[in-house]
Formats: sequence, structure tokens, C-alpha cells
Amino acid sequence: MMLRRTFWPILTATVLATALGSGLERAEGAIRVTISDTLNTKVFYSPSSQVAVINSDIGDYDFVLQTTISNFPGLTTGGRLTQTLNLSSSAPLPGGSVLPTLSVRAEIIQAVGALGAGQVTGADLGNVNAAPLLRFTQPDTLKLNVTSSISSPQPNAPGTMTNGTTVNGVLVSTDPTPIGSNTTKVSEVTNTPLGYTLTSEVVVSGLNAGISNLSISSLSTATALSPEPSSLAIWGLGGLGFVLMATRRRLLHSTATG
Repeated sequence: MMLRRTFWPILTATVLATALGSGLERAEGAIRVTISDTLNTKVFYSPSSQVAVINSDIGDYDFVLQTTISNFPGLTTGGRLTQTLNLSSSAPLPGGSVLPTLSVRAEIIQAVGALGAGQVTGADLGNVNAAPLLRFTQPDTLKLNVTSSISSPQPNAPGTMTNGTTVNGVLVSTDPTPIGSNTTKVSEVTNTPLGYTLTSEVVVSGLNAGISNLSISSLSTATALSPEPSSLAIWGLGGLGFVLMATRRRLLHSTATG
């Protein structure tokens, strides 16, 4: 992962100095996509930190998926993760049959060697599943405004859809929403000095067999949430305290050596 920036200036310098001193290298980002229909699970990998495109099937589903990360490791505008899913029923099922619940989870992870794009199995599967989540470094504010959205233009289709956005382990999820509509959930999440993780999981339930080219789109974002004036004052006092302590130590050292 890129060297992290923090919202405490002096702590930033300490973190960077420690990282440089320990010889840490920049980590390369990649995308892990986990797809499950409750009975089967497939894991796909993209060595790109920006886009993953998957054309495959699982159980009774055929699907085409594009996952896009707009700005990893992070522009000042914030982190943005989108998923565009196109679904069809791949097997002829009795009329009125309901397809299993489908979940599609996209995550930014540490790149795994020279592994190429596609479904992973065997030892590669273990390595991809073991890869840690990487962190977006911008914005570096104390609080983040997290948005989770989902939409579908398909009219008169049964079923519901949900998008769960997870930032630093905190889930911000939309309510189950009927296919053919849209919804958004917004919440405040605390950032960390090392940045924040960002994942999206789309869950689709109650679809009837025979669906064709059902389109669903999700959006997960993390942007800066301006702190309250009192918080800014506390940060300023904290930073001033560090400066005063450092100055006092230098003066004491200078007196002792003089």
C-alpha cells in the first residue's frame, strides 16, 4: 500500500519516518471479487487496482460484472467503488421457480505476485483469499461521509437488491429495495491515521427463473466529512502540545550539553 498520510501533522512525520526507516515498499493494489449463490462460491482476481471485468456463471446464473475503483489509493475527493452487474438465468427451471440469493463482494487487496486476471483456484485461491485489504489514503480527515447506493432500471421485475458498503469494518447498508427502483444510505464513519478500507457487497434476492439481462448498479463512496469547530480546536491543541514538548526537549538537551 502507498505510504499513509494522517490528519495529525506531527504523527504523519513519525509514521512516514518509521516506514522509511524500516525499508517498507509501496504495495500494489488489486481487486478481489467473491460471488456466491448460497450453494456455490467463486473468487475472481484482477491485478489492476482500477477495474475488474468478469464474464462467467454460477449455479443458475449467467453474469457479466464490471467493478471499477476510480481513484485508488485516493484522490482528495475520496474513494469510489462501483459495481455494474448484468444477470440472466442460465438454466431452464420450472415456471415460477425462485433463484437462489446472489451476493457479489468487491474488495481492494494487496496484489498477489504475478497472478493474472480470472477465476482463482487451488493454491492461488488460498493466496488471494489471504491477501489483506488495502487502504485508501485520501481524504485523510478524522471523519468520513460514507454513501451506499443501488439502482436498477428493470421495470416490473420481482426481487430485491441491497448494497452494503463497509469502511474500516463498519457496514453502511441500504435497505432491501425492489428491482426497478433505487435507494441510498449515508452514514458517518471514523477514519484511521493509516487510511480506510472500502468494500462493496451487492445482494440480490427473490428473482424468478427466466430473467434476462437484468441490470443492477451500485455505488460506494467515502468522502471528507468536515469536523466540528470543537474537533478542530482539539486537534490544534494536540499538535501544539507535541511541538511544545519537542521544543522543551531540545532546549533541555542544549542546556545539558552546553
